[in-house]
Amino acid sequence: MGPCVLKPNTLGGSFLTEWRDQLSMDGLRAYSERVALYDSSFLAQQRIVGKEYTCGVLIDGHSITALPVARIDNPSGFFGYHQKIQPGSYSVDFDVNKDLKTHIVSISRQIAREIGFHTFARLDFIVDDQQRIYFFEVNLVPGLTTASIYPKMLEKAGFDLRHLIRLAVSNETCHRHREAMRKAETSRVRYGLPLEETP
Repeated sequence: MGPCVLKPNTLGGSFLTEWRDQLSMDGLRAYSERVALYDSSFLAQQRIVGKEYTCGVLIDGHSITALPVARIDNPSGFFGYHQKIQPGSYSVDFDVNKDLKTHIVSISRQIAREIGFHTFARLDFIVDDQQRIYFFEVNLVPGLTTASIYPKMLEKAGFDLRHLIRLAVSNETCHRHREAMRKAETSRVRYGLPLEETP
């Protein structure tokens, strides 16, 4: 196998994520044993060299708002766990080519619509030197500390964490109401009772 990225399936923050120029069976076995302490499975992905971009989304019911697209400038060329926790090892730049930004926003909205995220998520992409866009990861619970990327996107869009919290509460309230209505209607059908008319 050629250049690849190894990453645990369920650990956040790129914890234990590594890249290798070559991967042997012995190397794969050693990585598997190390990750098994924290996660029962992991991914081996082809490594795509390029610039990393990220796009946050906000979901309000059925409405999807894409946050400003950001480029992650990282001199090491690999945005892993150590790069994320090392102060000054990367920067976030919102000065992104208009056409590229439009494509990334469109893809992000489509993925968000298909998967059905709850309130928010951050989608990560690699763009190679031929401007081909590769979607490679979705963060369902992106970091929300002051040093994290998602709050920077919120701020750039004119939102803050209070807006995100209010939106999460509203979405959850609506979701629970829909679930209660669905269960009530299912029970009425099961027991042969007439359905209540919706005003």
